[in-house]
Amino acid sequence: MKINFASQQVMVSAGFAKRAAVYGSEEYQALRAAMNELPGFQIVITKAQASNRTYVKGLTYEWMEAYIADKSGDNAVMEQFQNVRRYCGYFKARSWFLKVFPEVGNSGF
Repeated sequence: MKINFASQQVMVSAGFAKRAAVYGSEEYQALRAAMNELPGFQIVITKAQASNRTYVKGLTYEWMEAYIADKSGDNAVMEQFQNVRRYCGYFKARSWFLKVFPEVGNSGF
């Protein structure tokens, strides 16, 4: 629950609102207390923001290496990938791969 004094709104998530609908629940008590303290304020249910993360399920080291070998043909790119893989771990290697080959993340792999 967030209170926006400028717009005189009590902002709650949809999940919080659902739990607050149960009489006597902790969320009900909190919302009730807020509304008693702020009688002129409106309750606004906020929507969850969409994630801008790129999800690429099944992206393994082997697949990335095969893709680099097939699409790049440049040994320097493969060496960079091997160094990132060796010294930084999977998540950094995946991040590097998706920056170098953004079409993989955009294609919905």
